Amino acid sequence: MSETINNIDPFEEKIKNLLIETAEAEGFQNYTIEKGNGSMKGDGYLGIIKTAKIRAKDNDKILNLVVKSASKSDALRNHSAIGDIFEREIYMYNTVFTTFKAFEEEKGLPPCNFMPKFYNFLLEDRCETLILENLKEAGYKLYKRRIPMNQDHVRLVLTEYGRLHALSFALRDQDLEKFEEIIGGMDDRFVRGVLRSGFIKNFVLQCKKAQEALDKNKDKEVLDVYKEFIDTIPAFLENLPQLVDEYSVALHGDCWTNNMMFKYEDEANPKKPTKVSFFDYQLSRLGSPALDLLYFFYTCCPKEIINDLDCYLQLYYESFSNYLKKLGSDPDKMFPYSVLQRHWKKYAKYGLMMSVLIIHIMLTEKEEAVDFSDKWEAGEGIATAFDYEIKKVDAYNERIRPIILHFVERKLI
Repeated sequence: MSETINNIDPFEEKIKNLLIETAEAEGFQNYTIEKGNGSMKGDGYLGIIKTAKIRAKDNDKILNLVVKSASKSDALRNHSAIGDIFEREIYMYNTVFTTFKAFEEEKGLPPCNFMPKFYNFLLEDRCETLILENLKEAGYKLYKRRIPMNQDHVRLVLTEYGRLHALSFALRDQDLEKFEEIIGGMDDRFVRGVLRSGFIKNFVLQCKKAQEALDKNKDKEVLDVYKEFIDTIPAFLENLPQLVDEYSVALHGDCWTNNMMFKYEDEANPKKPTKVSFFDYQLSRLGSPALDLLYFFYTCCPKEIINDLDCYLQLYYESFSNYLKKLGSDPDKMFPYSVLQRHWKKYAKYGLMMSVLIIHIMLTEKEEAVDFSDKWEAGEGIATAFDYEIKKVDAYNERIRPIILHFVERKLI
């Protein structure tokens, strides 16, 4: 057995060894490992993304990989729980999804394909790393983050979230001991990290800025209600980790455009997505399905779809209930539609908070993007990291105003 590693200088020795382990586990004997391009500024805030290609020398076998590693910035690591969130993502791939897959196979169902294939990992301080399938090389594409998703993409995402969430309910129903073993301890590291780091100020500041999207005369009553909502943000977030109940599932957790890719295999309709793959599970935790849905729906959808909320909630629930039945459980018992509707209102503030901040990030130009490491090293922290003006402020206001109006009209805030 032999291996040749070419052009691998950017990878540390431990990551090189991780790639070698991956190659050998996948049956490569005589091969090369080649480095690829990394992520761009603004694509990720706490990690470094690179690609690698394992290429067999004696046949045409190729393995296209993504190498996702934690930032090594001392300043950033001293003030944020980078190790914890990488540990959570590795846990999702290595334990939760592995358990879900085995559960589906027991039921005679083909495993859901809503995440990239997971190959290997390293959980060592300052070298936390995941080795994943390179979805781009598998034919998946990112949706343009500055453009709200059209109906075909939204329907596909909600359909797959329904299937993802159904797996937690079915496992809890049929094997409570296993559910509690693998999922019961998934604490809300996201919210606790937001509170501990002072990041909550980003939500409050951006929500205050979003008032500019409203007309002080025409939207006066809406503005009054919205201002009251802003005052409730800290208490709402502080209480969120305590709201885990019998309806809580393993969440994706970070449900915006940059964390999902689509495949287009319908030759008759090449713009219609046929598959979606979710990634970046660093914020995964136990919580209501509504949290994933609220985050995605208000962050990624245009006003026409937002105004048709009930139709899309029913679409999600149909996918959820159909898959739960296939898994052998009763949706009316485990998570009735009436509970989903109740949770939508109960957790609605989360969707508004996330949309106001994430749409700001979506419309940020490359040169405007934040580098968390730079912030910490300059002694600024990240409490106000996203408190900057963007060039596309008009586009931002056009996106945000209908969302705020929707929340007030529906009495969601």
